[in-house]
Amino acid sequence: MTWNEAADDILAACMDVFGDAHTVAFVAPVVVNAEFGTGRGVFDAAHELVEMGGEGPVSTTGPVLGIRLSEFTVPPVEANEVVIDGATYRINDVQPDGQGGAKLMLKIRKV
Repeated sequence: MTWNEAADDILAACMDVFGDAHTVAFVAPVVVNAEFGTGRGVFDAAHELVEMGGEGPVSTTGPVLGIRLSEFTVPPVEANEVVIDGATYRINDVQPDGQGGAKLMLKIRKV
């Protein structure tokens, strides 16, 4: 078993315990012949402080969805949307971890 296979097995076990099903809507860029993808992920909307150029920091949330890439038939990309608990988020950045997982950096679009 290779390191990446072992890492994927561990990620699969984590998704079995902590993951929830989420739908990715392929809205842009245009994906030809792709259906909505559903895969499990671990959602986190932790608070973070953002410095505002000399003024005091502003408290906001930094929503992130951790996913296992092999669970999606078409991998999510920037500008796709994800529906989580009835709220729609836009994917601003996809950060693969090099071991079969990725962090989707999100921005809320509508509740």
